[in-house]
Order: sequence, then structure tokens, then C-alpha cells
Amino acid sequence: MLKELLIEKTPKYTEILPCSQKRVTYRPFVVREEKNLMIAKETSSFDNLMTTVQEVINSCTTGIPEDDCKTLPFCDLEYLFLKIREKSLGEVVDCIITCPVTGERIPTKIDLQKTKISNKKINNKVKLDASISVVMQQPTLETYLKLNKFEIKEEEDGIIELLALCVKEIQAGDETYYAKDVQEQEITQFIESLTSKQFKSLLGFLKEIPTIEQNIDYVTSDGTKRNLTLRGFTDFLELFLVMQI
Repeated sequence: MLKELLIEKTPKYTEILPCSQKRVTYRPFVVREEKNLMIAKETSSFDNLMTTVQEVINSCTTGIPEDDCKTLPFCDLEYLFLKIREKSLGEVVDCIITCPVTGERIPTKIDLQKTKISNKKINNKVKLDASISVVMQQPTLETYLKLNKFEIKEEEDGIIELLALCVKEIQAGDETYYAKDVQEQEITQFIESLTSKQFKSLLGFLKEIPTIEQNIDYVTSDGTKRNLTLRGFTDFLELFLVMQI
């Protein structure tokens, strides 16, 4: 009872998610949730870490469709977790970045409020030829949990499975085939039967998926001004989980 009393008194904030445009209300995470995130970061697998992230967001947020953030476009989940972290521990993160040119580790401050969303306007309909089009949907946490990883590169194993999980419907002339009504294996076989040009068109959708990003300016020891872009959940993960410096 005392725990619920404290949580009820915790400040609440409202945000409109960038992709789904859903209005949600959230609170900062509490010490127990912060501890669970740190334990998951240090000791857990990808699956356990992302499940912990899912549990924390669900606990801190109201207004999510189906009361579960795993169904949100992944960019919405990134953004929401960023906002929760910001209100929990402050907008500015003291951290160390590694220069990709010199390899130096450079202390810096990152203002989470300056984080932007890349490419908000995405075309989710991919035309394969004169009569066949594929309507895609953005990957979700549920998608990546099925794959047991995210940010799969074009040449890596799993890229076809990722594309198959992102197919919402296939339009062929007057017929529409909904992915939810078709076996996943059939979608996979459909993708494997595409020409190289058609396959690259689908890959183009993945490259356009919105994500969080921020440009970081810094100076290396030789006095050179340099710039680094943080992009996506992987790049931001360490910032998300820097709890106490």
C-alpha cells in the first residue's frame, strides 16, 4: 500500500509518440525498476534485457495500445524510453564516446532533449511491378524479440525473416493477401522468389525506418573538430542505462 502511495504521487508527463501519434502518459522509473535495468544490462541476454525494458515501459506508461509497448513501432519505443530516462535521471548525460577515427575515449555531455527523429514521413507501400505491391509495417519490439536481435544488416542472416515479419499485406491486382491470414513460411517464400531489383526495393523500406538520432560535436587531442552521429537503440543503449556516474 505504501509503495502504491508513492507511485501515485510521482510526477506524470504526457507525450505524443512520433510514429503512431498515440498520446501516452508516463512517469519516471523508480529505484526498483532502475536496479532491474542495471542487472539486465550487466548479466542478461538480449532477450532478457529487452524484456526488462518492455516491463519498465509498461509499468511507467498508460495509454499504450493493448497496454504493451512491444506492439509499438520500434521508433516509438525508443523515443518513449528516452523520455522516461530523461525525466528519471536528467536531460544531460555525462558519458564517454569513442572517436571512430583516432580511437580516443573522450568525456562529453549529451543533452537528450536535442535528440531528433529521422525520416518521420515514410512510404510503407513498395511497388514491385505493374500489378504487385507490398504494404510494409515498421518493426516492433515483438519483431526483434522473435529474431533475438535488431539492426540486422543487408548481408546478414535474418534479413529475409525481418522483411517477412514487416510485411502487412500483399496487393496483386484486385486481390489483397493479409500477412495475418497467411503462414509466415509463405511470406518468406514470396520474398525469396523476388528478383534482385524487387528485393532491393523492400530493403529500401528498412533503410527509411524512422529512428532516434543526435549529432555530437567533439575535439580530439590533436585539436581537430569532429562529429559523431548516434543513431538507433544500439547507439543510445549505453546512454539509456547510465544510471549514476
